[in-house]
Amino acid sequence: MPVRSSYGPGTPCWFAYACPEPASALEFYGAQLGWSSVPHGPGQWQAALPSGTVCSVSAGPRAAWTVCLATADIDASVGRLATHGARVLMPPRDVGAGHLALGLDRGGHVFGLFSGATKEGIVTVDEPGAVVGVQLRSPSAAGLLEDYAAICGGPVEGVQTVDSPDGVNGWLPVFGTSESVDLQQVSVVVDPYGAAYGLSARPG
Repeated sequence: MPVRSSYGPGTPCWFAYACPEPASALEFYGAQLGWSSVPHGPGQWQAALPSGTVCSVSAGPRAAWTVCLATADIDASVGRLATHGARVLMPPRDVGAGHLALGLDRGGHVFGLFSGATKEGIVTVDEPGAVVGVQLRSPSAAGLLEDYAAICGGPVEGVQTVDSPDGVNGWLPVFGTSESVDLQQVSVVVDPYGAAYGLSARPG
């Protein structure tokens, strides 16, 4: 079942991409991962597979992927940021499918908080072209996950922590490139616009 039917607090539940050339980026990712795109407002699109939405794409000053974690009460979660060494980059705002806020954790990593308008999941996952895993790449990743659990009000599950030996830090979505993936075999790549992400496929 590729479309996640529900998600608890702390679960990666939405993925957003921004870059100065979003239309060109959609062509790049479409060729690599099989996405189509649907306009979703001025300078905004939703990237999709036949089974459903994969992520949002928008214009932004620099290329970056943002992983958003679920929370049942986004205002309460934002209120807990300072207690855990994080700060608000964007206060909660209505994005149609729910409310989104952006923060910066004490390790210097940007993240999103998302409170959905419904309990049902709204992104396609775990199939080729979609997100099959999430990494938090940081020397202090384990401690940061404890912060996120307290902020979100639930354990952060399904996230692989990596001590970033290659110098790539922060939250990375990992996309599947075949029906069978191995999340211990993740290649970190950088797109033509400078945003890092992961690709995973079982060798052979």
